[in-house]
Amino acid sequence: ILSELSVRVNASVNALDQVRGSLGISTEKEKKLAEEIVGTYEIKTPDLEQKIKFLSGGNQQKAIIGRCMKAKPKLLIFDEPTKGIDIGTKVDIYRLMKRIAEETGAGIILVSSEMDEVLKCSNRIIAMYNGTIAGEFEQGAEKEEIMQSILGLTLQKEELPQ
Repeated sequence: ILSELSVRVNASVNALDQVRGSLGISTEKEKKLAEEIVGTYEIKTPDLEQKIKFLSGGNQQKAIIGRCMKAKPKLLIFDEPTKGIDIGTKVDIYRLMKRIAEETGAGIILVSSEMDEVLKCSNRIIAMYNGTIAGEFEQGAEKEEIMQSILGLTLQKEELPQ
């Protein structure tokens, strides 16, 4: 996030080829692109010239997601995407992630310390312990089993002499 810059600039920074004019950056093209992102991702902002740092955390998140989607990625990494945002906006972010995966076919890697978030948003879970894969789980896996892997308890059980 470029916190000191406007919503307009933050929205277009990944798409400079789309906002290029004959003499550099076209403010009109930049504005049109930003309006599209604000509309598509339902970003609440008083206007496009508002510094992005003054938007709520959730609206900042949505603006950055919209910006990233202009690059047509095949894979997105969401690292703690709902940290510090209210419950209503969390639901918006979850819906947005689902929509992106379904409509664009982009893969999503979700990194989260919130187990409920991982269970709700994932169709496959890879648990890590000390930098190694400690378990792989399909959707519907039990929370306790996943937590044991994350804490290294399943590895320790396997390593115990019988």
